[in-house]
Amino acid sequence: MEVISKDKAKGKAHGTEKRIKKAARLVKEKDDKRRTEHKRQNAEARKERAIETAYNEKVADVEILGFTKGILTLLIEGKQEKRSLSYGRRNADIADFVDAIADFELKLYGDMVKLKYLKNFKEMKDTLVWAISARA
Repeated sequence: MEVISKDKAKGKAHGTEKRIKKAARLVKEKDDKRRTEHKRQNAEARKERAIETAYNEKVADVEILGFTKGILTLLIEGKQEKRSLSYGRRNADIADFVDAIADFELKLYGDMVKLKYLKNFKEMKDTLVWAISARA
């Protein structure tokens, strides 16, 4: 035998109440899904930012040693290496672009990196300008 509650709505009112509860449940589920998706997107963005920050720190540790015979000498992870400079991702006569030395690029860790992001660029800027213009 079924227990009939005196508080429970009967008939049409009961159906209406059930529809309202179902609609509220669906809205709540939709909101939960939206929040979960947002958390996932934020986690991915955090992960990408961490990778990018690690790369930028790695680039910032590269030190400029000098510029001779058109080649930039760098100290990369304790090893002295030589890299050629380019301007605007194309090899050009860099003496023509000395005023924009901060935008010169070199290949580091598989990507083109601007000189201004290297460790001691500010201290070596005048030396590089002089060496490049003397070369021309």
